[in-house]
Amino acid sequence: MDRAVLTFRSIRPRIAAHQVLTDHELASLRVPTLFLVGEHEVVYSAAPAARRLNRAAPQIPAAVIPNAGRDLTIAQAETVNREIPDFLPE
Repeated sequence: MDRAVLTFRSIRPRIAAHQVLTDHELASLRVPTLFLVGEHEVVYSAAPAARRLNRAAPQIPAAVIPNAGRDLTIAQAETVNREIPDFLPE
């Protein structure tokens, strides 16, 4: 238990858990990125986030997954699994 406590005390996060990138930072992303968000996301509003991303970084495909929240890969696995192959290069 002492080792576990020491380990957790030693961990320093490199970025904030919910760091918000600026429009300029989003636009400058060159790594292939796919943004999928559940419509019931609780940290931020999904539709406005996807619209902002489409405006600021049109190179990043964004989709709002219906009937899902943070659990979108579980709650809407089939929908998510259809989105990913369309994103991946052939």
